[in-house]
Parts: sequence; C-alpha cells; structure tokens
Amino acid sequence: MGVTKRTVGGIHPAAAEPAIEGEYLPATRRQRTKVATVAEPAKRRGDDRLTDADCRNAKPLGKKIRKLSDSGGMYLAVMPNGAKLWRMKYRFGPDRKERVYSIGAYPEVGLVAARDERKTAREWLRQGKDPTIERRVVKAAAAAEQAITFKVVADEWLSLQDYTPKHRVAQRTKLDNYLLPYLGDLPIANVE
Repeated sequence: MGVTKRTVGGIHPAAAEPAIEGEYLPATRRQRTKVATVAEPAKRRGDDRLTDADCRNAKPLGKKIRKLSDSGGMYLAVMPNGAKLWRMKYRFGPDRKERVYSIGAYPEVGLVAARDERKTAREWLRQGKDPTIERRVVKAAAAAEQAITFKVVADEWLSLQDYTPKHRVAQRTKLDNYLLPYLGDLPIANVE
C-alpha cells in the first residue's frame, strides 16, 4: 500500500470518505501523510470573543485565576475552586487607577446579560460616573421604593385628614379590617 496524498476535503480512495483534519492516512510504516488543518481567521481586537460554549467548558488552571477575555475590558474569571465570575476592568477618576466592576456569577448571569451590563457600565463611564458607585445608587433607590408600602402611605393619609375623632376611628377600623390585611405589605408602586 503506497502513500495516499490528499488535501483537506479530499476522499480516501479505499474508504470513499472525507478526510478528517489532523488524521494520518493509511500508508507504509516509513511514510505517513497528515491531512492539513485549516486555521480559523483570528478575531479582531474589540470583537466579542467568548461564546457560551467557551464559558461552559472553562476549567480552572491550578491555583491561579484564569481570565477569559471578551471585549471592552470584560472577562470571565475562573477561580481555582471552579467558580466563574464576570468582571470588567476600567479606569476612573483623576488618578486613572485601574478598578474592577463585578457583574455576577456565570450560570446565573449569562453571556448576553453580562454584555448588556458591560454596556450599561460603559455608558456610566461616558457620563463621568463610577459604575460601582452608580450601581449602589440604583440598588439603594430600588430598596427605598420597596420600603414604601401601602400601610405606610395609608397611615400617613389618615393622619393628614381633618376628621372628627369618631370618624377617624371608623376609618382606622376599615383600613385595619378590610385593606391592610391584603394590601398592607405591598410596595406602593405595585398597587394599582
């Protein structure tokens, strides 16, 4: 049996099947021909480099943190214990010191959601705001909005009314018996 030369996509004459990249073809013991592999074109810098499969299959590298970069300063940090965390490096302030913005853990925060969060953080940077502090402000505003419940608003409303003491007691009883058991703990923003 002689050396069979074929190119990528060529057909093995005996088996009539396509060549597999990196496979050695049948030949004599002295000679072997390896099928050429076609390299993928390198992605340009700035493109979104990671795929969901890359994120799923990422494994830790011993005791070091493995960083799989995407673009825009975002990367997936694979910790030695196997945890996968989205992070974004950025520079902010007069000292232009490098800082890290944590986006979330990989399975809970997917690739698309992490890129959306990176886009939001980049927008805050363009507006001259520190993304880490801005996220704290947004969370605090949401928590404050949730803290204002129907019960708080109803109590304040009743205290502002110019009722006689007898009518005030009647209104308080109606609130306590009919509305507050059902709506009292709801955030006021959710009450229509």
